[in-house]
Amino acid sequence: MALLHIDSIDHSSDLESSVEEVFGVFKDISQWPAWVSVLSAAAPLSQGPFRVGFRLEMTPTDLGRSIKTRILEYEENRVFAWGLRSPLASLVHTFRFEPLAADRCRLRHTEFSEGLLGVAAWLLRKKIYAYDRQWSEDFVKRFA
Repeated sequence: MALLHIDSIDHSSDLESSVEEVFGVFKDISQWPAWVSVLSAAAPLSQGPFRVGFRLEMTPTDLGRSIKTRILEYEENRVFAWGLRSPLASLVHTFRFEPLAADRCRLRHTEFSEGLLGVAAWLLRKKIYAYDRQWSEDFVKRFA
């Protein structure tokens, strides 16, 4: 059992686009800053198709430095999760894509942290929630 488990966000939005279209936009990591206002840069670091272990880098606008991470869970048109998992600390940022109809889908955005990162997340919970919520809102705007 983890020392401390913090859920930063669990938010769902319905989008008027197919899950394939939405997931296709999401996979274009280098374009994230064009529609995610809390990112100033993003880029894939691995070559080839997306998969568990694929590395990526992003720079939050207010952090001033890049964060390198890796995909922890991936299923085409279903789930895209990145973060860190170790015996002492975990941070997992997940987007789940659920088809509702041919031209509608639901995006569920979650993030949690545990262990040593849970302590840090608890201290920064308001800032993390605002950051994560902006991601969700920007995604909805992208498909409005």
